[in-house]
Order: sequence, then structure tokens, then C-alpha cells
Amino acid sequence: MFKKIFSGFVSATTIAWSVGAGALALPSVASAATAGDLVKASGPAVYYYHTDGKRYVFPNEKTYFSWFKDFSSVKTISDSELASIFVGGNVTVRPGTYLAKVTTDPKVYAVSHDGKFHWIESEAIAKALYGDNWAQRVIDVPDAFFINYTVGASISTAVHPDGTVVSKDGSKWVIAMGKARKIADDSVFAANGYNAAFTIPTTIAYTADSNVTGREGRLADVIYGAGTPVSGNITVALASDTPAGMTVPRNASSVMLAKYNFTAGSTDAMITGLRVRRVGVGATSDLANVYLYDANGTRLTTGRTINSQTNEVEFNGLNIAVSAGQTKALVVTGDFNVASNVTGGQHSFQLMSASSVIAGGVVSGSFPVAGNVFTVGTTAAGTLTVVNGTDPSDPNTGTTQAEIGNFKLEAGTNDIEVRRVTLVQAGTVSNSDVKNINLYQGATLVATAAGIIGDKIVLNFNPAVTLTNGTIRTFTLKADISGRSNRTIKTYIEYTTDVYAVDKLYNAGASVDVTGFDGTGAPANDFAEVNIQGGALTIAANGPATANVAKGIQAVQFFNFSITSGDSAVEIRNIEFKIGATNGGKLYDGSVDFFRNFRVKNITTGATLMGPTSLSLSGNSTTQTLSLSDSFNIPAGTTMKLAITADLANSMDGDFIDKTYVVTLGNTNIFGASDVRVTDTGEYLDISK
Repeated sequence: MFKKIFSGFVSATTIAWSVGAGALALPSVASAATAGDLVKASGPAVYYYHTDGKRYVFPNEKTYFSWFKDFSSVKTISDSELASIFVGGNVTVRPGTYLAKVTTDPKVYAVSHDGKFHWIESEAIAKALYGDNWAQRVIDVPDAFFINYTVGASISTAVHPDGTVVSKDGSKWVIAMGKARKIADDSVFAANGYNAAFTIPTTIAYTADSNVTGREGRLADVIYGAGTPVSGNITVALASDTPAGMTVPRNASSVMLAKYNFTAGSTDAMITGLRVRRVGVGATSDLANVYLYDANGTRLTTGRTINSQTNEVEFNGLNIAVSAGQTKALVVTGDFNVASNVTGGQHSFQLMSASSVIAGGVVSGSFPVAGNVFTVGTTAAGTLTVVNGTDPSDPNTGTTQAEIGNFKLEAGTNDIEVRRVTLVQAGTVSNSDVKNINLYQGATLVATAAGIIGDKIVLNFNPAVTLTNGTIRTFTLKADISGRSNRTIKTYIEYTTDVYAVDKLYNAGASVDVTGFDGTGAPANDFAEVNIQGGALTIAANGPATANVAKGIQAVQFFNFSITSGDSAVEIRNIEFKIGATNGGKLYDGSVDFFRNFRVKNITTGATLMGPTSLSLSGNSTTQTLSLSDSFNIPAGTTMKLAITADLANSMDGDFIDKTYVVTLGNTNIFGASDVRVTDTGEYLDISK
């Protein structure tokens, strides 16, 4: 529950009020706030108020808590004062606090001043700088916020980046340009807003520089200097495929209410906020929550209520990039929640003026940009109930298509057509280590997702799945798992609108109940969770399934497997495997071997890592053990997908045709005592453990 409350708090960007002709001008700065303050108005959102007269957004909770321990210093100002302060951009993670990883990039970065990323080139360097538990400092930065950072020089030696606070010999020091500046005392430490939780003990010897004897803007200011402006012009129009107006059941969920197109001009643009007004003879309470989605079905905001005084709903902290000359569509979606004795309300959602869109440049369009009218009907929609299934067994890292969760859908009344399910992933696993996500109903694949977007797994059903009245179906979630062990994958459905389901009788949103699978802990088993298993080196078998193969085929995959390194990079120096014939088959006949050129290949790249090697024509004709001794390296925390392949001979006889052959990794052991070497230390991995 804390996650839901906080996400609404830190991701908001309030929209500037629009004023008509002859209206009094609002003040350009907030009279109750001074530069450097944290400010808020009647809403929950908190901003950093800078010397440039603008307010800056904290994109997520990790960014906020990298700068501040709590909310005790937040000042409350009036709504009109807050509305008069334009948004200047986003706050970046404080230097020396968290390490960062972009969701689509496996590299781990340190952060220095002005939001500059520095790639940490090896795990050995990360340990030297941040200790054995360095990985616990790593947070994901969503792709949408990468635009706020720049990439600087990589870290190739054990030198902390600028802005890092270290402790040594009983004193605290801040690193600047490869030197250490001693922080005079605890009062100076506090004056610069440092948090002892992020102070790093070190034995690294630094050259001493001038002491820090007071507050310094470069060290303490959330935004140092003039800030980073956001620019680019935007044109707004109602999408041609905006939802048609209709009468909806009074309890319908996931009703698409309006679709808007945003087109950038000759330069890239950024949309940071929208203010959408509800128009029509109806009560704001007719809708329980309103959300913003992109055209692909990804939810961009938490649920927002409509202001009963202004009839407006604000979508803030969006940071939606629109490339020059390109168009991006956004969809307003709502959950109705109307009592049986209150019906007939009418609702249209509109962007009233250019000031309804917060972007860095000029906003243009034919205003108001109005969606169609939706009327609340007298009949209730059919119900769809979501409950958690049974937690799967904990998978090994490196496993392909491991089951990571399951849930049940039940159609209570009317036939329900399910078109999309969005799951939140709230575990400790890194997004980049969960790929190729597939949702099954029984043996039928119903939806796929390449990976996790932000914290969401968006599963669009193709085709839609229909549950007849009273039907219960179980859906199983599978994915390829890689990376380090001892991390969790936790999935659930956060909001009713995350299940896009249609009552087929009324052709409108069904009434969705997710309380049995919403991750709030009530009931206690209302989420799916697995813990990724593994050790210093983890092997996972991944197929392939038994199949017939024609003679003469090259590079046939006999055995697929993965190897995942743990906390250390390793060198694989030898792999042993066994091939055996069953039901009367042979491996060779006289001087002719039926299998040739055994190799170990990297499935992802197609590169040969080991081999080729061949059978011994003087050895056992039905079972042989082979070894491949070409070495290759696996970086720390990395999964490598591999295959043992061979070429099949064209010449065949009765000892080969219609016979079955099995490849097994290892004979008595997969690795011998000197087959796996830890690259950082040169020691061989103890395979007995």
C-alpha cells in the first residue's frame, strides 16, 4: 500500500492555471517559498523550488530519498502560488548515493554531479569502491528518465566519482576530481544535507584537498546552476480512432474515454503534464479513478480522482518524449463506480486550452479538444474476479521459460472477453534479467511481453480470451531468468483498470475485482512470488524437446543449457558431455561417424565458443564422453545461453535411421577441479560445493 501512495506523491507535476482575457496575472514566483525549498500545495506532490524560479520534479521515490531522509522540511503554499511556478525539469539521483542501471542496459553506473553516469567497468572495481554488498545499492532508472542524464567517462580504476562521501580514520571526506576533501565536522555534514546511510567506508588512499567548512551549493543543491530546460513544440488533436460515445454499465471498469494525438514540431519535445476536464451533466463521483495510458496499453499514471470543484483531473510527472515530426497517442481511461440509484450522468473528457498541456515549447491545436460523451446506464456490468494461484517452485537463474507466477480469472455474470492484463513486478530482480515473458492458459499461449517496462508487464491478449458465465481459468506466467541469485520476482495486479475486460452483452467494460491479487497483503497470499536460486555458478538445462532430424543437417542442437556466474567473473576452461544411442542405435559404423564437429555455441550470438571435436572411431560405438577445452569468459552476474551442436552425416544405414540419441551434460561431473577459474583472483572454483 505504501508503494501506491508514494508513487502518486512523487510523480506529480501540477499544471499551470489557464486565465482568460482580462484576468489578473498570477505572480511569477511563490511568495511563501524561497530558493532551495521543498514545496507542495493542497495536493500530495512535492517539488524542489530552484533559484531559476521553477519547480523540479522527483521522478520516483529513490530519487527523492537520495536527497532527503523524510518530508519534515516541506513547505505548504497555496494552489494558485504553486500553479504560477513553471516546471523546469526532473531531479536526478544525488551523487554518491545509489548506483543506477537503465532498464534496457545491463551496465551499472555511478552518478556524479549534474546527473552524469559513469559505467563501472568490472565487478572488482565495484567491490573495491562500494564493498561486497555493492549490488544492494543498484536501482533501476526507467528508460523515460534516461533523458535527464548524460554519460561521462567510465570508471576503470578504484576511484570514487565526484560527490561521493567516504569515511576513513574516523573522518568523513567528499571526493572531488580524484582527491578527498575533509568535511570539518558533523554540523558541516548536516549543512550539506548528507545522509550517513550513504557514507562509504574505504581504505583507498586519496590525496587530501581543501576542507569543506560550510554549506557549498555544488555539494548541497538539488539543482545546481540554472537547471535543465525542456523544449520543443507540440500540436494536439483528437485521434481519429478515439472511443465512440456510448451508454456504459454503471460499474464498468477500464472504459477508454478519449484518445489524443501529440505531434512534435521540428525538434524533439517533452510532455510533462496534462490537465483534462470532465464536461457534462454528471457527478465527478461517477468515476472512481481516471488513468492515462499509451497507445500500446501501458499505464503511465496511478489512479487519479476528478476534482469536484474544477471537474479536472491532473496527470503529472509524465516526461513523455516525442521525437521531432513524430506523433504519440495518449488514452484517458476510467473506472465507473455508480450506485444503483444514481444513473444517467454524462461525461466527456476535454483538453480545454493550450495551458492544459505542459511542454517545454509552444502548444497548439483547435481547442477544446473534446472526446465523445459517455452516459451512465441503469444496468450493472458482468463481473470478472482475479485471485492468486499457487506460487511455483523457485527457479534457478539461467532457466528458460521458468514459471514465475499464476492467477485465476472467474466470469461471475455474463460472458467476459479479456483483452489485456498488466502485472506489476515489485520484487528485487533487475528488469533486464527477466525477458521473453509469456502467458499461457493451459498449453495455449495467449499473450507475450518482451520484458518489464518500468515496473509493469503488459500482456495484450491476441486473440482475446472469452470466459463464459461461471467459468474459471488459470493463467500461467513464464519467463527467461538470468543474472544473480537470491532475488525475488513478485507479481500482482495493482488497479482494476490493469485488467482490460469487456462484458460481451453490453460491449463495455466489465466490473473487475482484483482484491484477491492486488499485492496489498489482504489476504496475505494476494500476489505471486518466487526467489531466484543459484550459487557461484549455476547450470540450467533448457531443452530442446525431442524431435526428428533429417540426415545431413548441420549444427543440430542436441542440448541447450545456460551458465550463470554469481558474484565473480569466471573463465570456463573445459566442458564434458556424453552422447549415447538407445534402441539399438550406433554412433559410428566402421570408419564412418554419424555425428561430426561437436561444438558449444552461444545461442544469442551464434558464435562457436568451444570445438569442433569428433567421436573416437575406436571407442565405444553406442556411448562416448567428449571434452571441449577451448576457454571462454562469463562476466559476473551474467547468464550465457549455450547449445551443444553437431553435424549429421549424409551416409546412413539401419544402425542410424529411426534411432534415438541423448546428450547429457557431464559424465560423472560437469566440471573438473580446474575447469572453472575465477578471473579476478586466478583461483579455481571449488566444484565440490
